[in-house]
Amino acid sequence: MAKRGRKPKLSGKVGASRKPSIKVPDYLEGVAATEYVRVAERLADAGTLDSTDTRLIELYAINYDLILRAREEILRGDSLVFITDKGGMQQHPLLTYVNAATIRLKGIIETLSAIKPTESSNDEKVEKSGWGDLIPMNVG
Repeated sequence: MAKRGRKPKLSGKVGASRKPSIKVPDYLEGVAATEYVRVAERLADAGTLDSTDTRLIELYAINYDLILRAREEILRGDSLVFITDKGGMQQHPLLTYVNAATIRLKGIIETLSAIKPTESSNDEKVEKSGWGDLIPMNVG
């Protein structure tokens, strides 16, 4: 049987979405922790954080940090190539790693962008957010 009397008033806006809390894993530090928060906030704004496996965000942040570290190490050297003892030219070993990690990041970004927004997301934010700036290019 239904209750009698007035219906209770709803607090806040009807259909307002709550922003999920973002907890950075304890072992992430520095650039990786900052990047974790940045990506998680973007996913929250797009309404996809609730349906995202946070391990993907961790993997993204770790690989991003490792790419930056490798880049710094490469830039400390004189050249991207070196001459071997036998006179051959060889690229810096970290270039291979940077390439592989970049491919991994691309896969993670594609996976994250394929996740559908939750019903409580703001459609306008989803359209404006895009994914082109997920990897900032102003590193250096």
